[in-house]
Amino acid sequence: MKNSSGYDIIFTTDSACTNLLTWEMENYVASTGEFEAWVTNTSTALSHSSNTTIYMCYGNPSIATFQSTASSVWDSNYKAVYHLKESTNPYNDSTSNANNSTSAFANYPTQATGQIGKGQSYAAASSQGILVPQALATTTATYTVSGWIKVSGSNYSIVYDSRGSVNAGFLLYSINSSGFASHYNDLGVGAAACIATGSTDLRDGNWHYLVGTYDATTCTIYVDGSSAGTGTQANVAGQGTSSGHIGASFDPTYTTDSTDETRVSNIVRSAGWIATEYNNQSAPSSFYTMGSETAFTTISTIGGNSTLGGHQR
Repeated sequence: MKNSSGYDIIFTTDSACTNLLTWEMENYVASTGEFEAWVTNTSTALSHSSNTTIYMCYGNPSIATFQSTASSVWDSNYKAVYHLKESTNPYNDSTSNANNSTSAFANYPTQATGQIGKGQSYAAASSQGILVPQALATTTATYTVSGWIKVSGSNYSIVYDSRGSVNAGFLLYSINSSGFASHYNDLGVGAAACIATGSTDLRDGNWHYLVGTYDATTCTIYVDGSSAGTGTQANVAGQGTSSGHIGASFDPTYTTDSTDETRVSNIVRSAGWIATEYNNQSAPSSFYTMGSETAFTTISTIGGNSTLGGHQR
């Protein structure tokens, strides 16, 4: 790469590297070339059952600034996307909503190796958790909440808790006594609830991808890309009115081990979408096929700079 920050790495729809996509760079290590990015393609109708070709271009010596709008990667239905890569507060929301963390529950977690780049490690005895603004309106009837967890202890492992002091809202977590994934949504203490629970013990020290969806009638829990259980209850609450919690619940209950990539949307993502996310994030090298490196000498304009030369894959 020509730029020490990796800014010369761009993504396009064409081999001439002129039609830019949007991407967010999560991690770049100049000394090793390690690179992690989220790329969106709105110019082509994507499908979970067919392949799409995109080009990664790099080596343009005149590029000195980041060439994409990172928040544009996430469609308008995403209300919060937390990569949880930070070493200190704030823990930033990558969407244009800027629902960045406000404070810790009692103490902040510790940056650690995540499923993708960096994540957060929690110690239940230290009452660690992240407080964030509520991502959804309280009237929201449909949503998707997702994230990665790594569980080996006997505590709850909490991806996201939206419930307020009246216990109204949704919770995505693994149960302490069984290690089963669970998606819980209710109207408040003693009120009707929608509960979907898996049947696999996740306390194996490996990363697992949890997704909860609610369509105003049915709540579903997905584990590692597949539906693992459903429940039925109409018109339960979308969220409480207090802050959202990552790695801790409002009650409070605290997470052990680690979480990564917490996201909240105001629509129900499809089963195909969820399976594709899992396949992409769990084993990227088997999800995509990398083409050979090709040098090109086409004059192109990128970020206002007319340049000559570079490489693309």
